[in-house]
Amino acid sequence: MTCDRLPEENLMRVSFRSRALAGFVLAALAAAGPASAYTYLESAWGTPVSAQSARGLAMGGATVAVPDGSYSLLSNPAMMSSQKGRAVEMSVRGARYDETRYVPLFDSFDSYIKDTAITENPESYVRVNGGVLWQPNEENPRFSVAGGIFERYNFQYDFVDERRVANGRDAANRDKVQATQFIRSSTSIYSASAGVSYKERILALGASLHYYFGNLTFSNTTIPGPAPAPYREAASRNVLSRDLNGVGATFGASADLDERVTVAASYTLPVTLDTDWRYETLSDTTTGNNDVEYPGQLAIGVSLNPRNNPRTLFSMSAVRTFWESDLVDPVLEANLAIATGDVRNSWDFHAGVEHVFYNNLPARFGFIYRELYAAEDVDEAGVAFGVGYKFETWDVGFGMNVLKRNSRQNAITPRTNPNDPKTDRVTDSLLTGVVDIRYRF
Repeated sequence: MTCDRLPEENLMRVSFRSRALAGFVLAALAAAGPASAYTYLESAWGTPVSAQSARGLAMGGATVAVPDGSYSLLSNPAMMSSQKGRAVEMSVRGARYDETRYVPLFDSFDSYIKDTAITENPESYVRVNGGVLWQPNEENPRFSVAGGIFERYNFQYDFVDERRVANGRDAANRDKVQATQFIRSSTSIYSASAGVSYKERILALGASLHYYFGNLTFSNTTIPGPAPAPYREAASRNVLSRDLNGVGATFGASADLDERVTVAASYTLPVTLDTDWRYETLSDTTTGNNDVEYPGQLAIGVSLNPRNNPRTLFSMSAVRTFWESDLVDPVLEANLAIATGDVRNSWDFHAGVEHVFYNNLPARFGFIYRELYAAEDVDEAGVAFGVGYKFETWDVGFGMNVLKRNSRQNAITPRTNPNDPKTDRVTDSLLTGVVDIRYRF
């Protein structure tokens, strides 16, 4: 039997769904403010962004073997075929970070008193990500397609340092500001991503294509402070701007060993970014074009669904990023605007649990351990948690994590006085929260 015309109530439903779909896509494309890296060491190549969804963040980022809607385009596109239903998704991620630098404080007899903070740089940011997951056959969703826009690396680092007259015997000028140094590293590398996934019985395969793009700016400016002429420093300024784009891909696979255990793996290819750059100082401006290569990434994961009711999901994953093997950046090597050092191949470890109560509300917890790629022997660890709520065709989720690290770093501005410490003890902390909404249709 055929039908030439839909009933009016069906037309209204289709119209509503179309408006909702368009609204979410437009919202996902909009930026809600500058993103921020939270450590100086990562201001050169950015802080990798993981766990874009509330579920992923609350489970500690352990989503390699867990369906995560369109966000699986990044972690493992093979898991899209294990997602139940079609959906439009949007997440709003906010973060508050603080990098505090300490130096030892001594008394007049050169006795150590304590470490004292010399700079504190708290900053906040908000960012929107989102996408669409489509399964042509809802009753047998073996084939899935998805697309979205996601932030991949964030760069913004904001540093302010007041240099004061340190001579305590100079009663007229002591503690006055000689100069103020500002370091600004800003915005992000994004990807417009699309992919497909197909599942046959226990095995699923997936692939996603990423178009990377971004406009990055790093500036280091010193402005003379309100001190008498003998204490003024000459104003210095350098600005490095980079406009980059390139194409990369992620391939993934998963296998259901039985109805309880799933193992999965994915590999994100190294990407070559075509980079137009501009370097400005007070006396000169130079421009050029170079290829910059960002590293590949291998991820493996396992998830377990025990035989219990209510349902519980355990998941673990490990991610290896090949910074030392793959990173090539002649732009930063040729321009001294950013202090760069050696990088290392890094490991990230994630573990998470999701427990769904009788009222169909999930509670999630997770743990994160991450090696810093830009410094040897510097690691961070943290905990995560979150909840979800379902209402008819809408899903709402909330996730939060808290990360912290301690390190010993060279002073951002080299200290020439032989009595001054050449390194700082640095404490970095990061609080991230994600609220996401999913419309199922």
